[in-house]
Order: sequence, then structure tokens, then C-alpha cells
Amino acid sequence: LADENEASRVISSCSLFSHFGITGDKSDQWKFIAKSICKIDEDDFYRIIKKYTAKGILDQRGRFIRVVPKPLAIRLATDWWDNTSPDTRVKIFQACLLNDLFIPLCEQMKNLHSSESVTNFVSDYYKLNGPNCTLENFTTFSGSKILYYFVEINPEACIDALTKVFGNLSKNDMLEVPNRRDIIWALEKLCFWKGTFEKSAKLFFMPQNRLIKN
Repeated sequence: LADENEASRVISSCSLFSHFGITGDKSDQWKFIAKSICKIDEDDFYRIIKKYTAKGILDQRGRFIRVVPKPLAIRLATDWWDNTSPDTRVKIFQACLLNDLFIPLCEQMKNLHSSESVTNFVSDYYKLNGPNCTLENFTTFSGSKILYYFVEINPEACIDALTKVFGNLSKNDMLEVPNRRDIIWALEKLCFWKGTFEKSAKLFFMPQNRLIKN
């Protein structure tokens, strides 16, 4: 029973990511999951990974591995988010920002948009007076990538944050915004939803805001 509980924790931790590195220059990723999320010995983690790869629960392709089938991964990831404290969620997310895992984490999060815990996380992340609702955050590589995925989780929170940050910038300021591509793609997504269409369209077409020019 102890071994089964440990294996369950490992697979659950792995399910938080659309994929993660297991060999070569990406091997630090599975070690991070073992230490920071699953909190078990690396050798035990690796043994379980290999066991459940053989069973077909994990699928390795080259340097990367993932939980399969996808519905199982989504169910396990949803359970983790719904049963993990808000403080722990924030700590894990911030830790993933320090390595390449934040992108596969966000890729998986966008599949969990039906989870209230995940949508609330995005609302908290983009609090209008918070540290992430700033021009400096949105225009970094990581900040723009996170936005690109988060618009599919909580579009209302994202468009409110974008409106606050970009709504009153001058034309010249807009033209100097770095990492604009992900911001533009995020706005294009927001234009498809009735509740966010008007605000996102204004950011595209307000006379002083030519985010898509050049």
C-alpha cells in the first residue's frame, strides 16, 4: 500500500506538466519534480517512472516523457490543483519560473480551465494592483508566454489586466513593447469570446495603441 501511495504521488506530480525532461540536458526537470513537488528520493522517483513507462502510463519520446492518456493526465492534474493549498500552488509555480518547466506547466494548466482552483489562480496572478499586472511583467519572455496560455483559463482576468497595463500607453510606447508576438496572439484569442471581445478589440484599434503595427 505504501508503494502504491508513493507511485500515485509520482504520477500525480508528473501530470502537472504537458511533458518534462527525463534524459540528457533536460534531466534536471525530473529531478526538480522529484525534489520540489513529489518530495521523494530521486532513485525511488526514477524507479517508479521506469516501472510505469513499461506499463504504458508514461510515454517517453526522446528526451521527454508525459502521462498518458491525456484524459488521465488532466484528471490527475485537476485533483492536484483542487487538493493543494494556495500557498503551495504559488510556490511550485514560482519555482517552475526558474527553469524551463514553466511552459509545460502552463500548457497543462490551460487544459484545466474547468477547475475553479486553476481559474482562481489566474485571477490572483493578475490582481490589478499586484506585481504581475505590470508592463515589466507582460513584456518579459516568461510573462508574455504565461499570458498566452492563461487567456484560455480565465479570459476575463487577463483582459482586465491587459487593459489596465496597455490601455493608456502612447503609440510610441506601444511600438517599443518587447515580446509583442505572444501578447498579440493572446489578444487574438480574447477577440473570440463574447465577454472579452470589446475590450480586446479596443486594444487592437484604439488610435494611440497600434500594438500590431510593424
